[in-house]
Amino acid sequence: RVRSSAASDVYKRQAVTLSVSNGADNIGVYIPLLVDFLKTQILLFLSVFAVMTILWCFVSACLIGIPSIKNKLQRYKNILVPVIFVSLGIYILLKNHCAV
Repeated sequence: RVRSSAASDVYKRQAVTLSVSNGADNIGVYIPLLVDFLKTQILLFLSVFAVMTILWCFVSACLIGIPSIKNKLQRYKNILVPVIFVSLGIYILLKNHCAV
């Protein structure tokens, strides 16, 4: 019964990830990227995206299943999440030679 609930949670996370990943900002990036691809290349691209999303959801579900990791993440989530997103944004800006 616990397995079923965990599997259900993974599917819910995947659905949220896929729906969030299709926001207008990402569509604005993917359409120009995919416009020059062949149909087989688009299918490969989407397949890799789906497989990696499933893999990341599975890994995160496994990590949260470890009590010590879960407790640390719950304790520091209000600090970690903003720091990770701001750091990622700065990295992307610097990598693309944008002014910070």
